Amino acid sequence: MQWYCWIEGQQYGPVDVKDVRGWIEEGRLHPGDSVWSEGMAEWTAAGSIPELFPPAAGAAAPLQAGLPAPAGLPGPVAPPLAQPQAGYPGKGLCITSLILGIASLPCMCCYGLGSVMGLAGLILGIVGIRQAKRANAPCGMGIAGIILSSIGIVLGLVLIVLMVIGIATQGPGPDFGDFNFDVP
Repeated sequence: MQWYCWIEGQQYGPVDVKDVRGWIEEGRLHPGDSVWSEGMAEWTAAGSIPELFPPAAGAAAPLQAGLPAPAGLPGPVAPPLAQPQAGYPGKGLCITSLILGIASLPCMCCYGLGSVMGLAGLILGIVGIRQAKRANAPCGMGIAGIILSSIGIVLGLVLIVLMVIGIATQGPGPDFGDFNFDVP
């Protein structure tokens, strides 16, 4: 028997009953979340399904406020959405890219450290997005990491150029010939 679950406004499934029970144990699926399976007239609170939540585990809970089941539909919203992945290839790289992109902005005034962090974030973001796209996974964090890293690189390089121009146009340094450095 295949189940569809409506959790926090998103549809998951079809999944086997053992997967649904695993979600219950992990705390992802609650008694108030809606479920549907072939042969059911409408979406129902998961807590009212004895196969999922045995009566010993507690009475059926009402639907969670603000997260209504798709009322009136005899079955899942067509076509069923792909089951989202908790972890996917490239997720760690995308997160790291985002962190480096954010960190590159305040670090840009540290003599090019922001540009180095931005470059690392840019590379990791590109690799992470490529891996995520191959797995049909979301890549928003990687895109944000690339954008912030690019901004960090550009601003860091502009700051370095301004520093070089400032040093080059400063003129000769102080004349220390007027000072007597002889120690008696």
